[in-house]
This record gives sequence, structure tokens and C-alpha cells, in this order.
Amino acid sequence: MKPHRRLLARLLDHGREWDEAEADSLLEALRTDPEAARLVKDQLLLDNLLSRTFSPERRDFTNRVLQQLRGAREANRFIEKTMSRTKRVEAGRSWRPAHWALAAAVVVGVGVTGLLVRDRQLARAPERRNSSTGVASDEPRELDRPRRQPEAKVDERGPRIEKVEGAAFVVGKPGVTARPGAVIQIGQALVTTGGDSAVTLTYGEATRVRMRGNSSLVPLAANQIFITRGRVEADVAPPDSPMIVSTPHGEVVARVSRFALSVMDRTTRLDVERGSVRFGSHRGGSAQEVAAGRYAQTTNGAEPVGGARAPGGRVALLTGSDNETNVDGAGMNGSDRAMKARLEKLGFEVAVLKQGPQVEAEARQSDLVVVSDSVSSQDFTDNWLRTLPVPLVVMEWFLFDDVGMSGPCGNNEECGFYVSPPGHLFIKDSHHPLAAGLAGTVKFTGKWVQLNWGTPNLNAAWVANVPGFPTRATIFAYEGGAEMFGLSAPARRVALPMRGNASAMMTDEGWMLFDAAVQWCADPAAP
Repeated sequence: MKPHRRLLARLLDHGREWDEAEADSLLEALRTDPEAARLVKDQLLLDNLLSRTFSPERRDFTNRVLQQLRGAREANRFIEKTMSRTKRVEAGRSWRPAHWALAAAVVVGVGVTGLLVRDRQLARAPERRNSSTGVASDEPRELDRPRRQPEAKVDERGPRIEKVEGAAFVVGKPGVTARPGAVIQIGQALVTTGGDSAVTLTYGEATRVRMRGNSSLVPLAANQIFITRGRVEADVAPPDSPMIVSTPHGEVVARVSRFALSVMDRTTRLDVERGSVRFGSHRGGSAQEVAAGRYAQTTNGAEPVGGARAPGGRVALLTGSDNETNVDGAGMNGSDRAMKARLEKLGFEVAVLKQGPQVEAEARQSDLVVVSDSVSSQDFTDNWLRTLPVPLVVMEWFLFDDVGMSGPCGNNEECGFYVSPPGHLFIKDSHHPLAAGLAGTVKFTGKWVQLNWGTPNLNAAWVANVPGFPTRATIFAYEGGAEMFGLSAPARRVALPMRGNASAMMTDEGWMLFDAAVQWCADPAAP
């Protein structure tokens, strides 16, 4: 057995993980062995990915493959379970094991009997005879000719794909790449893979459902869907019956409304923008009516809790392993606490996230992600921040090149930090919103601190730089879709100079620049 076949066999074993060494070996096999590439394409339904040029960055390619495999595996697992449950509900009761055994025995018995009858007929009539003359004939009878298989009926109760962005595919029989105009059949799963992917679905004439990246959706019936993971935004028009959206933790019933549903491993969160939505958990208790401007969430199926949505939206504040002193129970140091208080003052709901398995999923459900300097670049070895389709404010200079905002970092080549002059920066573009109306030299902090700098490309807005060093940018930004280093910006990106304990000693001008950066980056009107 060839090495790549052994790797694929292990990869398809759902009981184990795919480690880095195997990823390297498989990637090398795909680059050098066309047969291996065809095998992956046929077995893993990745024709849309493998038809592109392989990414020169191994880490990015492997992450994309793993995301697609996880999505397909999860969807396959879910379909059988959900459909069997739906059939039991429609039947009014579930079968007992004895019933299933009896049904299986009947099916097997009928099949065996049919085979025996066919073999006996073949033994008696080794050659066909003409029914009118009795003479042996080699001419095929009408019954012997292959019959045209009837075309499969399309179940129009499922949603229709209106638009596809990035990588998306349908898991079922058969599994295909998602394409505009196709109808998702009841029981099939629609999966989006990669942070830049999205699918817009239509129900009827006016109801729209938009799936974001790394999401999975299964239609259960007309106007009823199940979300296994990810984020879905729905604009529900007046239907004959309400739209029902279920998750592993709860259920939403909506009529005329606009809302977003975020599904993570243990939590489902509902945010209502317009109208009113009914939200209940799977573990009982009364369902709640969630009005516009409010949110509710259930964890592990418990009774939902919620409140008013922050006018600025939800911010994920990422803290990390560089916190060593003055750290509280939430993993924040003094600088992080100052930033959290400032974000809340601006009207944001702040979720403080320490590095762990849930961080990426939580970040994807947020309106803005702020990366504190307290994180370490080693906390993001898989570099999921690079393609995160959420506006991003970065204060860790070692991440500037990882996310594609600057040239190479390390040894102060094209990004680093400075201490002279202390706490000052120079406004290079006073007309940009990020300048907050300031001009000239600005005292960013009140004491001697280290401040970050980077070297963006010409597609960025260079707003401020190190005094006396016009090529060392301290505040710079990219619009969503702008070309950065090695990729297009998935959403707005801003670099800020705060380093170490800078946030705990900011001047009024410094906070003005911070406020302007956060509000510009999180602007809901931005593309």
C-alpha cells in the first residue's frame, strides 16, 4: 500500500486525530503524485479545493483541508441521527429493537428468495426463444433492453441556493459542490468551509437565510432547518407557517423578524434585530419571547438567559499567555482591564477570551475582535486569525506579518517596537477617520512605554508613524477586500501601537485614537 493510501485510511478513521507529520506527508504526496490527488478528490468531495493551485503556505493549505473534513464528517454523523428522529416523530412513536430486527429479517428473506428464483429461471432457460416460432434467437427482447431510469424527483420543500461565496458543498446522496439555483433536499446537509465562505438561501419568495463560514445546515421540512454549528442570519417574511430553526441546544420560532443565530459546541446565542422571536431550550422550561434589540443564549440546553444588546455590538477581547503580573481571574492584566472598561464605555458588549479550544468559534460569532498585546504569537500556531472574516484590531506586533498586515517581523526588520521619544507618535494622515481629528506630534501615553510599529504596503491607510521614521507606521489599517501581504483582507484590519502596560497610562489623545480605531473597524456599514 502506498504511503498516501495509508494516510488517507487513517484520516478516514473517525476515532483518531490527524497530526502534523501526517499532514506534511499527505501534502507532499498530493504535490508529487497525481493519483493521490485524484483519490483525495473522489473520496473527500474536495474537487472545489483541489482544482485550485495549491497554496505555497503548507499551514494554510492543511488548515483548509482539515476544516472541510471536519465539516463533512460532522454533517454525515448528524444526518442519520436527525432524519431517524424526524421519522419517529412523524410516525407518532418509535420502533422497538424487536421491530427493527423483524423488519431486517423480512428484507433479507425477500432478497434471498428473489435471488433463488432468478437463478432457477436462468438454469431452465439457458437461451432465449422467440415466443412465436420457438426458435432460438439472439435478438434482444423488449424486456431485455436496458430501461431508462426515471429522473429523481426534486423536493421543492427545501431551500434554494441563491448565492455561493467561497467553498460550500452538499453532503448526501450524491454529495456535490453547492451551486446557485440548486435545491437542498430534505435531510441533506449544506456545509460552508473556510472563514471567507457564505451561502444565501431562499424560502419562498421573500425569506432569506445566510450561512456564514464554517457552518452546517440541514433542512428537516418546509420552513424548518437544523443548525449543527456556525452562524446563520435570517430575514423571515410572512409565511403560511412560522420558520423553525433548531440547534443542539434550543429552538427558535420566528414569523416576521430578522435575527442571527450563533451555534458553538455548548452554546446557542440568539440576537434579534427586528420583530420578535420565540426561543426555548431542549431541557424544558418556558420559551422566551426575545424582542428587537435584545439577545438570549442557552448553554448545554439550560433555560435561556439574556438582556439588551449593546448598541456597538459584541467584542471578543483576546488575552493570552504573556500575562504574568497583576492578572485577575478572567486572565486580564491592568492594561486589558483598562481596554475592557473603555470598550464597554463605547457601548460594546465585551467577552474576554483566554486561549483555548473555544476561542476561534467565539471570535467568529463576534462583531469585532480586539487582540491584546498580552497574547503571544505562539498562541496562534494554526494562524486562524489570518482568514477570520470579522473586523480585527491587533496590538501584538509579532502578529502583524502572521495576519498579512505587515512585512516580515523578527529582528526589527519590518515591524517591532520603540521607546524614543517616550509615548509620542506623529499623525501622518490627519484627514483619515482613524486620526480622530488630531494632527502633528501626539502624546499617546503619559509615561515612558514601548510602542509597536509595522511596515504595511501601499494599499493600507498610514495614519501615524514613529516620530522621525516615516516608514515605521504605528497606526495603519486595511479596508475589507484590500490586498495585504499574501491575501485580501477578509474584513477591516487595524494595527494599534499599544504594548505592555500602555493601556493603563493612556492620555486623552491616546484614548481618542483608540476609540476612533475601534469604531471605524466595527462600522456595520463597512463592506
